[in-house]
This record gives sequence, structure tokens and C-alpha cells, in this order.
Amino acid sequence: MTLYDIKYFDVYEILGAFINSHVSDILPNRTGKWIFPEFSNTTSNLPQVTIQLENPTYENDSAGDFLTEDYDAENNVYREYFYKRATAIIHMYVVTGRKQEIEVTLNGTKRIFQNKMLNYYLTDLLKNSFFQYRVELLEELLDFRLQYVESPFENDKNTWVSDMRCEVEYKDIWVNEFKDGDLLRSYSLTTNLNR
Repeated sequence: MTLYDIKYFDVYEILGAFINSHVSDILPNRTGKWIFPEFSNTTSNLPQVTIQLENPTYENDSAGDFLTEDYDAENNVYREYFYKRATAIIHMYVVTGRKQEIEVTLNGTKRIFQNKMLNYYLTDLLKNSFFQYRVELLEELLDFRLQYVESPFENDKNTWVSDMRCEVEYKDIWVNEFKDGDLLRSYSLTTNLNR
């Protein structure tokens, strides 16, 4: 899992792509994004999901943190991949407008959701997708546990927010890359002489 080699972005992208593929944007004519790493300062982006990673902790999971290695013969590049097992809390905040009104069809019946009920509706879509497609999500993450879903609360005079708190485990990967004669120099610099 190294899309950006910046773990926050990688986890954010995995969850954002997962939500985009399993939950349709409830604003059918929206052309922009609706999943963000930060809260919006305008109501024009609502409803939205804000994904935030909180304080990962790390532990060794393998000897020397080694994961794998590969060699690119065409470019003479040798790579060693290392990792630590990371565990973090993810908050997925579902943000909806207080004055928004959206019409949806449920079981063949048209319904209009607004106010807190709109937030409940979108939160439920997300929650159900995580339960229904959990196996697919675990192809990208080591583990994913939905810990709780907080009822919508008044964020400000314009929005309702609910918090889906999850715990994720993933491999925090880094790579050492050696070109041409770098590998030999790297090992020769760390040689200790014992007498």
C-alpha cells in the first residue's frame, strides 16, 4: 500500500475510493468531490464525508521490519521494503446541511430527507457499505473495525455532523533504494571491525 508513500494519504485514498465505489453521491448532479480530508468552510460542498486519521501507534511485526525486495534489471535498481504494523483511529465525519432537502427512493417509495434525518440516511449508507463489503476493504488494510456511530450533533448553525469512529490496521511501508554501486557502498559504511 504505497500510493503516495505518505501514510495519511494512503489510508485516506483507500477509504475514499472504497466509499466512492460503494456509496453513490446523494447529490446526483454534483460534479465535484464529496469526500475530503478536512472540513469544508462553505455549505456548498455539503453533504460531505471528512476522513481524519488520529495518532497511529506502531509495532514491529517482522524480524528487522523486512517485508520484501525486488530488483529492476532494466534500470539497475535494487529495492528493499520494510514496514511496521500501524494501528490508528479513523474518524469519518458525515456532514450535512441543516437546510438541505434530498429526495430518495427507498423500496419503491419516494421520500424526502432533511435536517437530522438526512444525516442519519447518509451515515447509514456508509455504515452498511463497510459491513457489506468489509472483505474487499481488507484486501487493502490489515484490519478494519467500526467501533461506534455517533448520532448527529449540531456542528454549527448550518450543519449536522455524525462521527463514525473506526480502528484500522495497516502496513506503514518505507523503501530503501540502491542504484548501480550504492548497495556496496551502503554495506561497506556499516561494517564493524571486531578485534
